[in-house]
This record gives sequence, structure tokens and C-alpha cells, in this order.
Amino acid sequence: MRIGILTFHRANNYGALLQCYALCRALCNLGHNAEVIDYRQPVIEKSYSKVGLKDFNPLRPVRFLKSLFLPQTLTRNIRHSRFVSFRNKYINCSEKIFTPNNKIIEDYDVIFIGSDQLWNSKWTNGLDDYYWGNFRHSVNTVIASYAVSMGKTEIDEEEKERIKKLLENFDFLSVRENSLKS
Repeated sequence: MRIGILTFHRANNYGALLQCYALCRALCNLGHNAEVIDYRQPVIEKSYSKVGLKDFNPLRPVRFLKSLFLPQTLTRNIRHSRFVSFRNKYINCSEKIFTPNNKIIEDYDVIFIGSDQLWNSKWTNGLDDYYWGNFRHSVNTVIASYAVSMGKTEIDEEEKERIKKLLENFDFLSVRENSLKS
């Protein structure tokens, strides 16, 4: 069976990366052809990127130059490089790179969306359609959440109505928090 995994695989976070690795590896060990769908979520990309010239602010050149040599900047860049190295070596990603502008994911029998806080609108600057299964796919593709989390218990009414509609995209649901079950 061909399985795609949608998760925070590009977050420089040990928990996110290790759960991604473990799920993909477990599915492959069960005889499936599993890979991580290489979705580049803009907010995650920005928050975990290296500090470099792209962060240059012409109005504050001295501040920028100082920031390049601060211990936390150096540590962040070293950490980033190590996570990239691990991803390149151990995470089996799709050849195709997906962005919010590309709403078509094909060629999978099953797509697992999870785990982690993919449904936490704070991390993704709103409800990200990809993590809610709101993309075009084959009619035979099964969409399933896998221990997905919102990371919060309070949801305003507007968001709650949108979520109810988005949940219709899933064939199977598995959530982390009891508060999401209702």
C-alpha cells in the first residue's frame, strides 16, 4: 500500500522529527511503501529557518550584524544544520515539494495527517487546509488523522463551525486530546 504522511517534518523539534521518523519506519516495516509528503508550511519554514542575509533589515544594519554573532544565533544555525542533516539521511520525503498554492496530492492509497499539533492555528497562522485534508486527491485515497492535536481546549464559535466542515474531509479520525472527541 502506498502511504503518505503529512506532519511537521521540517520543524527543528526533536519530538516532531522523531515521531515522523518512527511512523514512517513502522509503516515500512509492515511492508508498506510509506513516505513523508514534503509540504513546506510557510510559518513553520520561517520559524525554523537559519538566521542569515534574508533577515537583513537595512534600517538596522548594526543590530543585524550583532545578531549574527550572538551565541543564540550561532546555536540556532548549528541546530538547524543538524536537523537538516538528520532529515536528509533518515526521512523518506516525496520527490515533489508541496506548498499552499499546490492543492493536489495524488498517488497515495492512504494519507495520514498527524501527529503533533497540526491543528493548532497558532502554529500555522490559522487553520492550514493541508493539515485538515482540504486538498484534491484521488477518490479512492483514504484520509486519516493520526494522534493529531490542537494544543488548546477553547475554540471560538467561528473556528468551531469551520472545523466541523473540515472534519468531513476525513475517513478516519484519531486525536490526542479528550476535548477534541466531542
